[in-house]
Amino acid sequence: MLAMQHFDTCHLLTLASIATVAILLIQGCRKLGNPANSLLTTPLAYLCFLSFPATLISWSLATTESTLENTVPLHLCDLASFACGFALLTRHKTMCELAYYWGLAGTVQGLLTPVIAYSFPHPLYLAFFWQHGVVVITALLLPLGLGWRPRKNSVLRIFLITQLYVVVAMSFNFAAGTNYGFLSAKPKTASLLDLLPAWPYYILVMEVICLAIFGLLYLPFRTKSLK
Repeated sequence: MLAMQHFDTCHLLTLASIATVAILLIQGCRKLGNPANSLLTTPLAYLCFLSFPATLISWSLATTESTLENTVPLHLCDLASFACGFALLTRHKTMCELAYYWGLAGTVQGLLTPVIAYSFPHPLYLAFFWQHGVVVITALLLPLGLGWRPRKNSVLRIFLITQLYVVVAMSFNFAAGTNYGFLSAKPKTASLLDLLPAWPYYILVMEVICLAIFGLLYLPFRTKSLK
């Protein structure tokens, strides 16, 4: 089985495939309009919900050792996939904001520097890009295909929710010896976190970067946000 190599031919083709699906869905929703676009968004929502069970199955196929970090959906991308599913089905304002900000500020990084050891067609590879792909597709589809707009103060709101996640994940990590959110240590494989200082200082830098990216993601809607 081939080892995962960042930006090799397989990785680039996978990214291109995800981008293509996103473009087709955005164009399809624009053409269909409401409520017909549910023909496209409903299947995508269920793909979001099913992505974590698919990850569990892929882990069971890859190893006989079951760990908390493989079975509890506490990585930010796990939560983002659930938020995306609910956002597509309900258009709940906070769920849409979580899908948008978490998807484009966090999950994109996972697509660019995936923390997996195996390449295509290993089940872990397929499950990883399934989960991360549907999150990013949803984050793009909401504003570009469905006309969704974030509310005023959405940056602060989602940043505070993210801080709640940090507290919960760090507490769980301390109690269970896990590394959810990579808040206990940097990934063992290469990632963008390698550019940041050592633990725990990189967490503070991540917080600043997170808030800055949230602010940049809000800029296109600054004059059009909902009250």
